[in-house]
Amino acid sequence: MTRIVIALAAVAAAIAPLLLTDQTFFVQTALTALVVTGLSLFMGYAGQASLGQGAFVAVGGLTVAVGTVTLGIPPLVALVAAPVLGALVATLVGWPLLRLRGHYLAFGSLAVLLIIQTVMATAPLFGAGVGIFGIPPLSVAGLVVTDQRVYSYVALAALAAALLVCHNLVRSRFGRGIRALAGSESAAASSGVPILRSKLTVFAVAGGFAGFAGALGC
Repeated sequence: MTRIVIALAAVAAAIAPLLLTDQTFFVQTALTALVVTGLSLFMGYAGQASLGQGAFVAVGGLTVAVGTVTLGIPPLVALVAAPVLGALVATLVGWPLLRLRGHYLAFGSLAVLLIIQTVMATAPLFGAGVGIFGIPPLSVAGLVVTDQRVYSYVALAALAAALLVCHNLVRSRFGRGIRALAGSESAAASSGVPILRSKLTVFAVAGGFAGFAGALGC
């Protein structure tokens, strides 16, 4: 029954871009689901708390905006780099942050988001609160993508890939380890689960998903 529901949802999602005239909301919904997929892996399966996932969405968006407008990087290269930088920033931030637990971790992640927002609002490189204008559309081999349906299907493909990664990750040996974290970190550690490394890995995956969502949403 579950497989039938998933198949019907996939078919409906694939058909929707062909029927909608303005697909902005559809793309935003798919990208939000992409962010939530990573967040559910970190909060749901690993049992950690985060209120600052928007920080990595901002990293992805800034990668595309600064990369294309200021540095002249091709849009496709910037789009590919965004999830990598999102995961990298999540790893760097998570190294000290994930030593916290519970609401301390939640408020620590929120502080990271507020710091990034402050930098965006003050640093000229990142728009200084005004924003970065003139971001070019996605182009592949010299072909400029202007059809909204292409962005819809790219967002759907990213969401499908993220769901597949999460599905395989949760069912793996590593996945059993991170699920043990949600129950008791002490018990997981006594069973041989590397606590900090497992948290960092999940946090980086979630940051990568958020980074791609932010990049595609520019």
